Amino acid sequence: MTLFLIIVFLALLLLAANFSALETVLFALERQAGSAKINPLLRDPRARLHEVLLLGGGANLLLAALGLHFTLGPLLGLGWNPWLAGSLIFGFVLLIVEIIPKAFALHAPERTLFWTLPPLRALQVVFAPVAKSLLRITESLLSTFTPKRFKPKVALDIEEVRTLIELREEQGVITGDDSIVLQEILKLDGLRVKDCMTPRVDLPLMPHDASDEEAARMLEAARVRFVLVFDEKADAIIHVVDTEAWRLAQRPAWQRLAEPPVLVPETMPVLEALGAHLTGAASAVVIVDEYGGFEGLLAHGNIVERLIGKAAPAPSSERAIQSLSEGRWLVNGSTRLDEVNRELEIELDAEGVETLSGLVFSRFGYLPKPGERLELDGVTIKVKRTARNRVTQLEVRVAQTNDEGGAL
Repeated sequence: MTLFLIIVFLALLLLAANFSALETVLFALERQAGSAKINPLLRDPRARLHEVLLLGGGANLLLAALGLHFTLGPLLGLGWNPWLAGSLIFGFVLLIVEIIPKAFALHAPERTLFWTLPPLRALQVVFAPVAKSLLRITESLLSTFTPKRFKPKVALDIEEVRTLIELREEQGVITGDDSIVLQEILKLDGLRVKDCMTPRVDLPLMPHDASDEEAARMLEAARVRFVLVFDEKADAIIHVVDTEAWRLAQRPAWQRLAEPPVLVPETMPVLEALGAHLTGAASAVVIVDEYGGFEGLLAHGNIVERLIGKAAPAPSSERAIQSLSEGRWLVNGSTRLDEVNRELEIELDAEGVETLSGLVFSRFGYLPKPGERLELDGVTIKVKRTARNRVTQLEVRVAQTNDEGGAL
């Protein structure tokens, strides 16, 4: 019987250590939730925490009971001092269950996640309903007995905040420009870094083996703040050079100011990138796709320009949509479809396409030449300019209708 209890004790020891490590991993990987590297089960790490705590607490409770049994039973019968025996068992359990697993989990969280998830999955079938029931009971008790002054306030949703901003503008509390900036801030909540980045085709790329003269000419002529340095192929970005810092430093060798790139996936939310990486005017992140291919660059300035661009547009900047005459507009190819639809009051749509040039390219199936036209539900799109492998400017004509609904 004693041998059986020892085997059970060791099994519980391993199980408790497993859940102790997994609990630490959940907190360590919380900032990376949604990353492709993390198991889909943990898109929201905190969602599994109550199950892990329940299983870990149950294993620890059984370990405490067995430890007390060994202290006051077999070990006491062998003449051991109960205080000494209890201290040794407690110290051994603390080392195996808490100290070693947590240290390993902090050192290698993703590897720890790989080893600790299978036991959780195996026990979820039985314990998940119990954990959910206990969670509901706990929340009900907290809601019942927590004083009202300590209860969290219900947060406003996006539409309620928009309405509140509009009301404050009408009341004169904020200006029209303030309202525009606040509305643009709200739009960031649903955007990914890919929606705000400068695409790859618009970025200056410099080979790593460029001569000093070639590098200086490229940095001097760059129309954007950051120049990207690539290795053998354009997908391998190895350095980012801040041209403003280079000029302020009296144009030294570019290697002195080169910084390693910060790579982020194209699906990362803009607000997450803003909080984690884009903390200053001289910060930027390189956007990569799911295969690690270079997609574009998102700088702190991109976010600032998006927020205040409509309230205070630069005098020299070209508007994305320019009215030419009644029913005719000149539109930049990189303009998003939702903006085109909103400004022109039309309904262009294409699954998996986000920009007007992307829509045109998908319909033609090849890069169209200037002058080629596309007819879509009363909308005529004429290609005006192309560059490299993209359409940069288009003319959009919207058929005018008479009062009876017919086209004029």
